[in-house]
Amino acid sequence: DEFRFGPEETCDVLVEPRDEAYTIFSQSMDRTGYARGTLATRVGLEAPVPAVDKPQWLTMADMMGGMGGMGGMGGMGGMGGMGGMGGMGGMGGMGGMQGMSQAGMQGMDHSSMGMQGMNHGTMAMDHSQHAMGGMKADASLTVPSTKARHAKTEYGATTDMRVDMARTNLDDPGIGLRDTGRRVLTLADQHTIGGPLDKRGPGREVELHLTGNMERYSWSIDGVEFAT
Repeated sequence: DEFRFGPEETCDVLVEPRDEAYTIFSQSMDRTGYARGTLATRVGLEAPVPAVDKPQWLTMADMMGGMGGMGGMGGMGGMGGMGGMGGMGGMGGMGGMQGMSQAGMQGMDHSSMGMQGMNHGTMAMDHSQHAMGGMKADASLTVPSTKARHAKTEYGATTDMRVDMARTNLDDPGIGLRDTGRRVLTLADQHTIGGPLDKRGPGREVELHLTGNMERYSWSIDGVEFAT
């Protein structure tokens, strides 16, 4: 059994051991180190220590919640080909490329670039959205989303990305804990003992978005910082 917790978090675990030893194994998220302890019924018992899991790279799905529509990513049109970069047809929002001068590329030798067999059939790039003549920063941040209900305060300097297609992933154990062959505790497993304390159904729904600016390392709710 395994679960993940962060700094300043406390988890209470009830263990009913048999007459044997158990290893309590804690590995860092980047898999660069670990700590181990032994839980036993008597002194001298030890259990095998498992190997550290292999590190895994974060994907855009981990960072953006499914990548359904990245409204604040410069209009990259759904990025519908990132599975292997086979089809880049959705990269319609790569503004600022109109003024690229190719004058100095006349004498480039492409013979050693091994691109003879590349299939360019799916690389028809749509330049219709390249309306960033003056390189205006993050023009898409001022365009309201049509897929999710974003507050007006989410369109500003405090928010550099928005997720237009939200998903429910309470049953996702998270990066590094998927498909390990072990049972991993997720938020979907947590319930109040005896059921909800308040038996009434919800009277209304309040939708809040966790927002932030990764370059400024600031976090906010609906684009409004706590101090504000």
